[in-house]
Amino acid sequence: MEKEDGGMKDITFQFGFMPDSLKRQIKYKSLRNTVFYKKIPLQKKLKLALERNIGPHAYIIVNDTVYKCQVFVLRIYCTLFINNLKRGDVVKFPRDAMSNECFELAYAWMTSNEIHMPRENILNFLVAAQYLQCTPLIKRIFEFLNDHRTNCELFSFSCYLKARDMGMAHISDMIFPRVSKSFLVLVSNGEFIDMDIDRACTLLRSRLLAVQNEIELCSG
Repeated sequence: MEKEDGGMKDITFQFGFMPDSLKRQIKYKSLRNTVFYKKIPLQKKLKLALERNIGPHAYIIVNDTVYKCQVFVLRIYCTLFINNLKRGDVVKFPRDAMSNECFELAYAWMTSNEIHMPRENILNFLVAAQYLQCTPLIKRIFEFLNDHRTNCELFSFSCYLKARDMGMAHISDMIFPRVSKSFLVLVSNGEFIDMDIDRACTLLRSRLLAVQNEIELCSG
C-alpha cells in the first residue's frame, strides 16, 4: 500500500507492479479456474472415427480384394498383428485362408456393437477368427456353439458333421456331447440317414451316445 494525496492507494492487484514470481502464480491460478466448455465425449469421437474409417490404415488383401483397415483396431483385437502392423502396411493372406464374407464379418465385429452372422456359416467364421488370432471373437463363437438355449440338437449335429468334414476334430469333439443325449433326434435326421456306413458306425459306437429309454431306441 502507498499514500496518494493523503490517502491510500491499493496496488495489490496491479499486475505491472508485482514481482515475477507472484505474476506467475496468478497466471497459473487463472488457468486452473478457467472454464473449458464441454467437448465431444471421447467414446463418441472414437465411434465416429470407426464409422467413418478415419485414422492410420493398413491394407489387408483377402482373395484379391483389398480392405482398408484401421491399424489400431487390428492390433487391439488380433494377436497376429499386435506388434508388427504399422500405418501403410500391405498384408496379403494366402488364397482361401478365409472367405471374404467371414473377414468382413470379423472386422465388422471388431468395429461395431453387433453383427448378424448366418448360423450356417459359423464354422467358417471360426476359421477366420482363428487365422486372425482374434481371441475375444474365438471365445464368443465357442460360447455360442456351447449355448443350448440358442442351438437345438439338429443344428449342433449339423455343426458336428461339418466340423468333421473340415478336419476340425477338436470342434466336433466339443459339440458331440450336445447331441449325444438326443438319440432319437440324431438318428431321424436326414443328415444321419445320408451318412456313409463307416461314419455312422463310428458315431453309433461312441460311449458318449445316450439313449433315454427303450421306446426311443425302437423308434430310432
